[in-house]
Amino acid sequence: MAWRGFMVAGARGAAGLCLAAALFEGTVRAALAGGLLHLPVLGDAVRPAVLLGQIAEGATPEKMWSATRGWANAPGTRTRPWTIGGPLRTETVNAIGARRIGEVSATAPSGTRRVVAVGDSFTFGAEVNDEDVWLSAAERALPATEIVNLGVNGYGQDQALLTLREVGLGLHPDVVVVGFVGDDLERNLFDFHFARKPRFVLRAGALALTGAPVPSPDELRRLDHSRVRSLDLLAVATGKWAVRGWAEATPLAVALISAMASESRTSGAQLLLVHLPGTLPYVRDLDADFHAPAFDEACALDGVRCLDLRPVLRDARDRGVDLLEVTHWSPEAHAIAAAELVKALQAMEPPAAPVSASGP
Repeated sequence: MAWRGFMVAGARGAAGLCLAAALFEGTVRAALAGGLLHLPVLGDAVRPAVLLGQIAEGATPEKMWSATRGWANAPGTRTRPWTIGGPLRTETVNAIGARRIGEVSATAPSGTRRVVAVGDSFTFGAEVNDEDVWLSAAERALPATEIVNLGVNGYGQDQALLTLREVGLGLHPDVVVVGFVGDDLERNLFDFHFARKPRFVLRAGALALTGAPVPSPDELRRLDHSRVRSLDLLAVATGKWAVRGWAEATPLAVALISAMASESRTSGAQLLLVHLPGTLPYVRDLDADFHAPAFDEACALDGVRCLDLRPVLRDARDRGVDLLEVTHWSPEAHAIAAAELVKALQAMEPPAAPVSASGP
């Protein structure tokens, strides 16, 4: 009968499609497991546990899982990471997770101004040695000043705020430096970057934290096993992930910076927002920076002072200075940033001491 032949052909076609889908899914999973494929950040996605497993098993000793921030600098480590096309460099992290040779006390030594910096890899100083990082160079140039670098590779401004709350303000800083990098605006929108992370959302104009505590790598591996990875790949290929919530990026970033300014001020610290423009492949930040509105809006907030490094780095680039190491600043770019930070900190007067009401 014709209908029976049709049913048989349909069943065979369906079986063939299922087999093709299974083979495609298996190929994608094999590529992910072998490190041949890495899926970009997807909203609500749990990326495969290749990086998560490395964090859990110690294959990336400079990083560790954090239930509150997703990942963090591993305390007390001295590593020499290697970047493709770049030289080995020394990265030292002290007991509190700061990039610093030597420890810091709970409070700054008498007569010393303490500066705490939070941000991403440009704050941390990826791809250069400890002594070349702009914050370290600025500390050496400033008398009676201690700069504690709490930057972490891959962080968004959301994780910078959490770092400030968890570690930075407990150090009783006089100044909080926040590194502003345009790519961080996108990171704020997602719950996964290097690993699973918490994120803030705006609800009725107020910040609300979601995704905390962050599941451990082992928990994420179990969750990830049931995901259809080929659908994630198709979502990336069609570009759907790139536009998720982008209209929220600027107001969310400004709200996060506003929270850092407010909480710093409550703790008796001034906040300095520093625009850290990337070089290649982030050359857009030096020329046509579409993140500029967020930076400008944040600079208009009460209690926020700003330092924009784009003009001096653009001038240096145009004079032929090599600003690029591999994908981050060269030592020459760090030296330029350090000189500008020194001038900015010198221009900031210490905050006035609180005045207490006296009795009759």
